[in-house]
Formats: sequence, C-alpha cells, structure tokens
Amino acid sequence: MQARTLGQIQDREGLGARLRGTGRLLAAGGMVLGGALLPLGQRSLSFDELFAAHVASLPLGELLRFVYLHDAHPPLYYLLLKAWIVAFGSGELALRTLSAVAGLVAVGAVARLGSEASPLAGQAAALWLLSSPLFLYASVEATRYALLTALFALAALEVLGSVLQPQRAPWRLAGLLAALLYTHYLSGWLCVALCGFAFRHGSPAARKVFLAAAGISGLTFAPWLAVLWHHLADGRLNPPWRGPLPATLPLQILHLVGFGGRVLGTASPYLHPTAEGWVQLLLALPVGAAVILGAGALRRADPGLAALAAWCGGVPVAVLLGVSLWTRSLVAYPRYFVFTLPFFALAVGAAAAEGARWPWRRRALGVGALAVLLGLRFASLGEFAAHPTAGTGDRKALGAYLRSHVRTADAVVVYPSWERLGLLYYAPDLRSEVVLLGTRRTVPGPDRVKREMRRLAHRERVWVVEEPPMPPGLFAATYRRLARTHRVREFREFEGVRVTLFVRRGGKP
Repeated sequence: MQARTLGQIQDREGLGARLRGTGRLLAAGGMVLGGALLPLGQRSLSFDELFAAHVASLPLGELLRFVYLHDAHPPLYYLLLKAWIVAFGSGELALRTLSAVAGLVAVGAVARLGSEASPLAGQAAALWLLSSPLFLYASVEATRYALLTALFALAALEVLGSVLQPQRAPWRLAGLLAALLYTHYLSGWLCVALCGFAFRHGSPAARKVFLAAAGISGLTFAPWLAVLWHHLADGRLNPPWRGPLPATLPLQILHLVGFGGRVLGTASPYLHPTAEGWVQLLLALPVGAAVILGAGALRRADPGLAALAAWCGGVPVAVLLGVSLWTRSLVAYPRYFVFTLPFFALAVGAAAAEGARWPWRRRALGVGALAVLLGLRFASLGEFAAHPTAGTGDRKALGAYLRSHVRTADAVVVYPSWERLGLLYYAPDLRSEVVLLGTRRTVPGPDRVKREMRRLAHRERVWVVEEPPMPPGLFAATYRRLARTHRVREFREFEGVRVTLFVRRGGKP
C-alpha cells in the first residue's frame, strides 16, 4: 500500500512537471505567434481569406447553401470563424487570430506527443514547430490549415493514448475525427492514417475504441455526404484552374516543410519556384538529412511514437503525391502539407534529445543540417516579412487606390467575379457601376462580353480589375473591344492584381 501511494505521488509530481513545462512552452508559443501576428496580421487579406470572411458573414442557412453551390470544403472552419467574428469583429487582425489560437493548440499537442519520448524531446519538438515558417504562415492567415494541423495533432495524441490505455472512452477521439472531416476533405486520408496505426500497433481493445470512435464520427459526418458527392460530381475537388503537376513538387514539399521556401526562388505556399533544379535539389539535402536522422532517433527513443509519426506523416503525403501523379494535375497545393509539420518536429525533437550520445560524425551531420535549416528558416521568414503579400495580391492597397481615384460615373470591370470580394471588403463605398465577367469555371461567352463592352463604350472612364491570366478569348472581347473607343490612361499592379484605366478617346482624362 505504501509503495502504491509513493508511486501515485511520483506520478502526480511527474504530471505536474509536464504540465508546468507545457505551460511554459505555450507561453513561449503565444509570444512567438503574437509577435508574428501583430506586425503581419493587418496586411492585405488574400483571396482565400476574403472568401472565408465572406462565407462566415452569411446567415447560417445561406452559409450552408453557399458552401454547397460554390465551395470545395466542409463548413466547420466557416462556422467557427462566424462565431469568432461575432465576438471579435471582422478586421484583418481579428480574422487571423483564430488561426493563431489553433496554432497554439498544435504547439501544445506536439509538446505532449514529444514528451512520450522524453521531456527534452517534447520541448525541442515544440520549439522546432514554432520556428517553422510554413507553420507561422498558416497561423497568421484566416484559412483552415492551422485548424487542420491542430486537430490532426490532437487526434494523433488521442489515438496514441488509446493504444497505450485501451480502456479509455471513444467519445473524445470521435469528436476529433468528426471535426477533422468537417474541416477539410483531405482529412479522410488523415483518418485512414490514424486507423492504420491503431490497427497495426494497437491491441484488440484499442482497435475496438478506434472502431467505435470512427463509427460515431462517420454517423456525424453522414448528413454531409450528399454535399461531398455534389462537390465530387461537379469537379470541385480538382478544379480546372489548377496547373499541371510540377516535376519538382516533392522538392517543393520538402522546402516548405523544412524551411518554408521563398529562399533563392524556391516555392512558398503561393509562389511557384523560379530556382534552377540543381538549386532546389541542393536545398532539399539538409531537409532530407534532418528527416532521416530524426526518424532514426525517434525510433530508438519510442518505437510507438515513431510508428505514429511515420503513419501520419508518410501515408497522406504518399497518397496525395500518387493521386497527383495519376491525374497529372496539382491535386494538393504544397501548402496543404502543413499537417506534416508536427511529425517532422517530433523527429527533430528526438534527434535534439539524443544527439549528445551520437558518434561525432553523425552529430556533426545533424548539427550541420539543423544549422543550415535554421539559417534558411530565418531567411524565409525575413523574406515573408519584407514581402508579406507576394503571390497573394495586395487588395488593401488596391482598395485604397480605387477609393481615391474612381468616380461615380466610372465603370469597374472585374475578372474573375470573385475579385469583387476584395472591393466589398476594402472599398465598400464605391458608387460606380461594377461589371462582373464570370469565374474561371464559368467564363462568359464572347457575345455577352462584347455587348457589355459596347454598353460601356459611352463611359468616359472604364477600370478593368483583373487577376491574370485572363483567357485569350475573354481578353480579346474585353481589352481589344475597349481599345476601339478608349485608350489606356494608366496601368498598375498590386502584387499580381492588375488595374487598367481606359479613358474614352477625345473625352476628359
């Protein structure tokens, strides 16, 4: 009895130490995320963020109908953002703070996962995650990817707990799986990875827990299956505007996961790489070295945790790359792979905890790889801070420019029509006529565009707001038709969003 009591006291002391350590990490994480959010949180919203803010502003019934008709994602993030807007407003900083909170949850989950190997591994993993530019990108933008990462890390932690303690109830895991499914359709493969780990490494009792949780979450998701089928049938999960499969996509993923891209023209979540192939390959070497050394260290420290990281980090990536190769299109944008970051951080954390015991050659290789990655990470973050809207469009500056230059009698032609979201957010007081030219999925016919341009021929001034590339037929029907009656007075570009002012020939400028 005395020994049991002493063991319980030691367990409580150990739990208290872990909680204190996690609390310190969360405080540090909050400072890092807040330090990134405050200077960057009020930059221009990207199109995806404007889209999310617009959907979240709709009444509940209209929101669900809009997602059914116009989106390719489930609605959980929009619902959370809707509640967040009610509480904190719809400014740029307020919209993005929800993702920062989700990022902080992910940091706590990674610290707890890593502590299964050792307390030092958990702390190092959390710090490595906090230094990830891709993680910080996701945590300071109003999109669903920080939420997806946090939920996946929490679900992985819960599955690991059910394997170690098979008698726990399935309700918490069921809630996490359902939340994943309602956050992103990619989560189906994330759930498959969790299932593979549970069935390969869990006892029969643990498998029963997972089956019960999966069944409950499946029933919860069942009402949305009709919408999923509609999105599949409509081709929304692989829309036609996604580009062809880049030959260097695996290298782009390594760059983003390893150091955030952007350096020397490598990929970022939004920009296509401009670096030569040999440069991309060279920069991928330290990432590969860190992954290999970290995976070995994690396997030696905790085989079960290593297996979890391999299933959760490897299976979804292999599936997404395989489907992309099969369809020869960019099914998953590189930024989707933010969900792999917690498991990369676990491997690096294990290597940091074990590195002091390595032979000197392995230690030198590991220290060198991590030092190079840290340097590249700081360079990537510096590039992001210097050009925060590169590749996403500076619609905030665009809105300010149009507010000060557009007159009531002017006309504003917008392509694609979704670009009007930027005008509604940043220039809601424009009183000029706005002409929408359809979307990239539904380009209007040339006859209709010609009729619109003929109707606008009497206007003294016509503005064309465009996120290129405009299809050749639409370009001819718009720009060339306007050029018959107008001349180009001014052209500006706001990080990829173009504005052209046409002034009627012989009229007032």
